[in-house]
Amino acid sequence: MEHKHRSPDLTKIRNNLAQVREEISKYQGYLAAGTDHTVGLRGDGTVVVAIGGKYAGVHDVSDWRDIVAISTSNHHIFGLRGDGTVVATKGRYYEDKYYESPEYSDVFGWRDIVAISTNEHYVVGLMGVGRVVATGPGSWVGRDEDIPNWRDVFGWRDIVAISVGFDSIVGLRGDGRVVSTRSIYKSTVGTVNWRDIVAISAGKAHTVGLRGDGTVVAVGSNYGGACDVSDWRDIVAISVGDSHTVGLRSNGTVVAIGYNHDGCCDVSDWCDIVAIFADAYSTFGLKRNGTVVVAGVYNAGQRDTKNWRDIGPFYGAYHYDVSLEQSIIKRVSQISHKQQVYFAGLCAIRSLPLLCAEKDAYIREFIIEQGKLWQ
Repeated sequence: MEHKHRSPDLTKIRNNLAQVREEISKYQGYLAAGTDHTVGLRGDGTVVVAIGGKYAGVHDVSDWRDIVAISTSNHHIFGLRGDGTVVATKGRYYEDKYYESPEYSDVFGWRDIVAISTNEHYVVGLMGVGRVVATGPGSWVGRDEDIPNWRDVFGWRDIVAISVGFDSIVGLRGDGRVVSTRSIYKSTVGTVNWRDIVAISAGKAHTVGLRGDGTVVAVGSNYGGACDVSDWRDIVAISVGDSHTVGLRSNGTVVAIGYNHDGCCDVSDWCDIVAIFADAYSTFGLKRNGTVVVAGVYNAGQRDTKNWRDIGPFYGAYHYDVSLEQSIIKRVSQISHKQQVYFAGLCAIRSLPLLCAEKDAYIREFIIEQGKLWQ
């Protein structure tokens, strides 16, 4: 009997990857980095910064509250509030001198913002209606040529995601196509031909897109092999630096390729990662437990993230531990098959304004009581 080769069920693969992307989507926007600092967003809406040397006093975010996403350039940190408004640090260092930066003051008037992205020259905001706003100084400091005009994004429509590269702005449309501004480094040439894109990331000289089937496409400079991603599979998130590309697999491991500056691509031993962020010469990973791992990084102060905790989303007033839920599910399933009762009770417990330790004890007590009722 002739056995026909069974091709993989592509629909099932796509659906499974979509579920993972939806699961990790709540962890996005909690990490950002510039060349001298790293920024982390806690689930309670406050922000922490790892920074060293002369820049230590520049990025004061101690009074920020209700932040739901962050983005940073080398000189400014921007925070998106839960009400759709934006906050920003006000100064920067250039050639060892501190400057106030009034050119970014327009962001304080933005409303209905759902995502932000920035580089050295401008900050871009995505509105809930799919339109894009931008502001910035409009020219490169210390250079003769002008940057591509960020005002080009004002005509974009139906945008669901944005990414700002070194000299470009890339937008993902709801139909899976990509729009972009002109890039002096030609980092976006060819993106107009992409289809079925679900995520984008723009770097200094290359741009990367994630397809719905978990494969990855890249255009621009292939310095160090940063665009050699055609054999990647099972990818659910992407991020690019100056000359390296990072991908998050659905199993929580990470792959990286490109110029391995200071070890920024040494991520093969990472696991349980739910979000990634690539800076110029560094790679950051957010673990499910709210801690951060780092590869590369040439600024010592930027690496001081080892004591960070609770980076990532909270559920109500506490950080939700997925491993705890899995353990609870296992124990409850051994008691009874009526797990719908358990889930209803657990959802109610999640909404209680208790600290994590108190809530864990409350959950255990709930399981015991439910076990008695189900016997």
